[in-house]
Amino acid sequence: MFGALFLLNVSFLSNESVANSGDKNACVFIALLMHYSMLTSFTWFFIQALHMYLWLIRQNVTITNYMRKITVLGWGFSMPIVVAVLSAGGYNAVTLNSTSGKIAQMCWITDPFIQYIVNIGFYSLVFTFTTVIFIIILTRIIQSRDTRATEGKRQTFRKQLMMVLSLFLLFGLTWAVAFFSYGPMLIPSYYIFSVLNSCQGFFLFLYYYHIHKNVAGPFSDDSEWSNSTSGETMA
Repeated sequence: MFGALFLLNVSFLSNESVANSGDKNACVFIALLMHYSMLTSFTWFFIQALHMYLWLIRQNVTITNYMRKITVLGWGFSMPIVVAVLSAGGYNAVTLNSTSGKIAQMCWITDPFIQYIVNIGFYSLVFTFTTVIFIIILTRIIQSRDTRATEGKRQTFRKQLMMVLSLFLLFGLTWAVAFFSYGPMLIPSYYIFSVLNSCQGFFLFLYYYHIHKNVAGPFSDDSEWSNSTSGETMA
């Protein structure tokens, strides 16, 4: 997931320069790379949510060649999509007009139909799944707090809550702000989207720091649950 997000950021930051260069082949390539890395990031959001569900909720599930399967899924699922868009000539330079009158060039998908069906449609499915998993994990934490309410457990709950906030970005739920980018919410949604996703790397750092230091602990205050998951590690 980190690799996909890195490719997405690099391709986005270099996109305008490539578009202004006038090289059509380079523009098609950078548009394809950005589209592929974006879809791949969405796929890894889905995989991360599924992984957390299997790790924290369904602990007795055994999947053979697990890492190999999720790696193939994460990097291979988007390839047929971008190849199909490329074959249809869907990548090229597009002109962006701002409210201030400035005009910018960007290498991206030229057909709005492909944009809505492929990108927004795919993320809608990922968002639905990750939101359900997020609610399941959050419900488990709340139930744990209701069961044990000592001061020590309250402190554990606060640490777990910090972990859940990190999961909110880990699952890519902040991308849902883009759903409101129309009408009076157009400009505010752009700012909110940019700020939240700019903090994504920082929150992921906090999340994996807590995982590594074993600060947040398992999503239960029950000692039997803790003992059964103490040997588990993130795949």
